[in-house]
Amino acid sequence: MKGPRLTITQLFSLFGLVLLLQACGGSGNNAPTFTISADASKVSFSTEAGKASEQTLAVNVTFDGEGLLVGYSPDATSTGWLNYRTENVSATSATIYIDVITEFDSENGPVYLPQGLYNSRLRLSTGSTADRNLAHHDIDVSLLVWQLMSFGETFGAQISDSQTVSLVSNGETLTAGSDVNWLTVETQVDADNTNITVTPDLSGFTAAGLYQGNITVTGTNGEMSFPVEFGLDNLYLFADDNNLAFSSMPGTDALERTITISSNSLSPYNWQASTEASWLTLDQAADTNRLTITADPAMAIANAVNNTSITITSTGDDNLVAETVSVSLYNSDTTSENSTISALAINNNALVNAPLQPYVYVGINNELRVYHLYSNELITSVAISPEDTLLEQLVLHPQGHLLLAHADETVVDENEQEQTLTHRYQIDLSDISAITASELSEGNIISDPMMFARFSGRYFVVTQALEVADLNLQQLYWDSSDIFAAAAIEQAGQTGGLFALDATNGTLRRYDAKTNDFTDSGISLSLSHNYRPESLAESDNISDFVVTADEANIYLISPTSQWLSFDGTDFTDRGLLDSDSNKTDLAIAISQDNKPHFARFVPALGYFIDIYDNQQTLVTSTATLGDFPGTIAISADNRRVLVNSRNSDNSNNIEFINLVRFVPSTTGLTFTGILGESISSQTVTITNIGENWQATTAAPWLTLTQDNSEAEAQLDVAIDTSIITNTGSDSSTITLTDPDNNTSTTITVELTVTEN
Repeated sequence: MKGPRLTITQLFSLFGLVLLLQACGGSGNNAPTFTISADASKVSFSTEAGKASEQTLAVNVTFDGEGLLVGYSPDATSTGWLNYRTENVSATSATIYIDVITEFDSENGPVYLPQGLYNSRLRLSTGSTADRNLAHHDIDVSLLVWQLMSFGETFGAQISDSQTVSLVSNGETLTAGSDVNWLTVETQVDADNTNITVTPDLSGFTAAGLYQGNITVTGTNGEMSFPVEFGLDNLYLFADDNNLAFSSMPGTDALERTITISSNSLSPYNWQASTEASWLTLDQAADTNRLTITADPAMAIANAVNNTSITITSTGDDNLVAETVSVSLYNSDTTSENSTISALAINNNALVNAPLQPYVYVGINNELRVYHLYSNELITSVAISPEDTLLEQLVLHPQGHLLLAHADETVVDENEQEQTLTHRYQIDLSDISAITASELSEGNIISDPMMFARFSGRYFVVTQALEVADLNLQQLYWDSSDIFAAAAIEQAGQTGGLFALDATNGTLRRYDAKTNDFTDSGISLSLSHNYRPESLAESDNISDFVVTADEANIYLISPTSQWLSFDGTDFTDRGLLDSDSNKTDLAIAISQDNKPHFARFVPALGYFIDIYDNQQTLVTSTATLGDFPGTIAISADNRRVLVNSRNSDNSNNIEFINLVRFVPSTTGLTFTGILGESISSQTVTITNIGENWQATTAAPWLTLTQDNSEAEAQLDVAIDTSIITNTGSDSSTITLTDPDNNTSTTITVELTVTEN
């Protein structure tokens, strides 16, 4: 049962009783003699901070007098944490119940007694109040409010930092000791405090696990204790990407990926990779932690999704937990076409790509719809939330087997007032033909989930308020002193660094995580950097960002900066990637191979997806299918982009666009010349384009000549000056199309002609 809460009125009542007892003094020489005794004169309590105490202690009292009075001793101060009550009262005896109260009411909800040592004294009195003749028995009461002292290190650590707790002792002599031999306890006393320093000894630990003990604090009122835990974390092997999607279709394929294997081990580690799939080849680079995986569609089942796994195990150290890398191959003889699903009412943040399967999940009304990534057909539709609600905020687990979502429902309470009831769901996607959802009614997070993050091989949910929760949305960690709502959250897969955008001031915050399989919370975050680009004007902001797996590069949407570099210590503002001020950035995403994709508007030309390589060079610019891009997402095989575009009537389209595989040597040409004189032609080299490629333009003053005679295709671009009769400037585009791969891109052309 929850302990009682003191109200302000009760506190004043107790104070009045104290004054009554303090006013009762001694007696005359001829007064009768009264006696009182109890079976306790010193009592102590110990309770956890932040929780309502349910502790009580019964004290049996016998007395010879005209009644029994209970209150505070004259030399004690009334306190809100101590409550007492009498029961079983007779002419000569009674039972006094002493209760500890650590939870108090306030306008903002319950308030708890802080960590510390609290002392008070109760006085039991009997006798005759008429002639002020009283006998007394005092009970000294101590309360230790403690917080779990938690230590955590990784298995293999040699030392762990000490921790100190300070208790207000007011001159009282306190001693402390431990009930386990791996904890060393030292006390340091000054006039007001006793500082207890606890140091764990790791030399006797031979395995990862949870080790527990207690610190006993002894004072004049007896012994009190608080618990200590030491979690020696497991060792893990983990890949920066443990879900690999390959694809093979006519004219396009994605059949090779390289991943990096890491560990939280404090010692050097060795590993090996194995698979049972005959259609996979594994190549472990010597003396590196990189593994290249190649898929062979000829060895796989045709016109099917082939699924398998790769196991990463330690060689020579059985303490390292193995990693499993899931792999899929979409092997089809059907060409993937650019296409659009039009006039949809897509909910807020309700369009996500599956990481392994060729599926796209969309929240429309109260339903979850599943479309095929390549054929665009509707596979299934399942009602998840109540009617007249919107299934929103889809957050997909990186392994693809479950999806988090929420829906707000308007309900009428018993007072006939409308209230908003938030439903949070965990949707099971393991069988696409039988999707089920469970409502997470016991979750205690305070804000919406934003992403799944993986720290040292373990998955957690991160919310907009930077809470860290488990998969059932039980809050594991939250720094309530660092409250802000992140506009975007991204993670670097290789380093684990967590980045959050504070849109109130245009800053990026970087966090490190400390995880432990055994300690009470299991995880904590620490802020390592708080950075605002130097070029960003005071009135400007960052609207979105992405980060590469090694966190060496961060790409932004902001007026003055599109690229930051990070060396692990310092950020450097690299400014704009594209100096063309006519382009407007609308959305950003990053592919599995760490290439940033910008959705942009170019006046007079339309909307484009600009892709940069790892040297920050623009390599391709692909036109979208025409409508305003709200968000974009890159398929797991890096071959397709999904554009959630908006129409003028606020309906949505899903544009499925094949990403360009060929790379022109430039995406922009500039010609200048004098009226009546010839202008030198320019040559564009095109890498990785099919032999049936085409180049077209609508500009009559451009002449295009294709050449396939060299190892790489070339396009000669010339200006037909014979039809130019006036000075001035003009612009146009050249469209390069690869029908073998069903992809195209554009090259912009600027022409300026002046007088002689």
